[in-house]
Amino acid sequence: MENDSSSNLSNTTDGDIAFELPLTLRTSRGIFIGGILMSAMFAAISLWMYMHNKEWPALVGTLLFALLTLLFVLGLLYPITLQIDETGFTLSRPLSKRKTVVTVWQHIEQFGVVNIGRPYVAYQVTESSGRRRIPGGYMLPAFAGMPTPALAALLETCREHFTATAQVRS
Repeated sequence: MENDSSSNLSNTTDGDIAFELPLTLRTSRGIFIGGILMSAMFAAISLWMYMHNKEWPALVGTLLFALLTLLFVLGLLYPITLQIDETGFTLSRPLSKRKTVVTVWQHIEQFGVVNIGRPYVAYQVTESSGRRRIPGGYMLPAFAGMPTPALAALLETCREHFTATAQVRS
């Protein structure tokens, strides 16, 4: 698991895995490395086709695949991070306009897993959160080292625990 501190994981006596918070996860590097290899290969093939046939569609393909390769390199250099703590979670996306999205536990109805070609963690916000409710909920990217169902279960457990703790305090 790619997290900031190797001491964040410990086994409890009943066999469950306990996490010390804050826990920081990063997006998987494998997807980006595979994308770099595939798009660079297609860019090279398109360039080879252009050099032999001198037709403009091959040149356009070369440029598009080269730009796609650049996007995968940027994704590899600037990964998306998810930080989970007692107040909620923070999703940091260095290459987007809105770089950080902070969501508190009280503004989330539930976490779950949705399958759209592959499993993703999805969450639905409450009406009082101030964010627009999207059918199916907001989706999180895949993070390295933790299977999607385990991440969804961890987030749901944190939401239930810290929401109940906040209600007891007030």
